[in-house]
Amino acid sequence: MADRIEIETRLLAQDKESIQTQVQRLRTQKNRLQDRMEQLSGMWEGPAKETFLNQFLSDCEYMESFFSELDAYVQAMEYAEKEYNKCENDVAQIVAAIEI
Repeated sequence: MADRIEIETRLLAQDKESIQTQVQRLRTQKNRLQDRMEQLSGMWEGPAKETFLNQFLSDCEYMESFFSELDAYVQAMEYAEKEYNKCENDVAQIVAAIEI
C-alpha cells in the first residue's frame, strides 16, 4: 500500500474545468428540453399526457439533484486544489529557508 499521494494540481484544475463545462452544457440542454416539453404538453390531453408529464418532471428533479452533486464535487476539487497549492508553497518556503 502506498504511503503517500501524488497529485498534479494543473490536471486537477483541468478536470474541474471540464466537469464545470459539461455540467453547464447539460443544464442548458435540460432547459431546452423543458421548453420543448412545455410546447408539446399543449398539443395533447388525457391520462397519457399526465403520466408522461409526471415522469418528465420527476426526471428533471433527478437531473437537478445530480447537477447539485456534481457542483459539490467541483467545490471539493477547488478546495483540494487550494490546499495542495498552499502545501506546495509552504514546503517551498521551508526549503528556501534552510541555510547550509
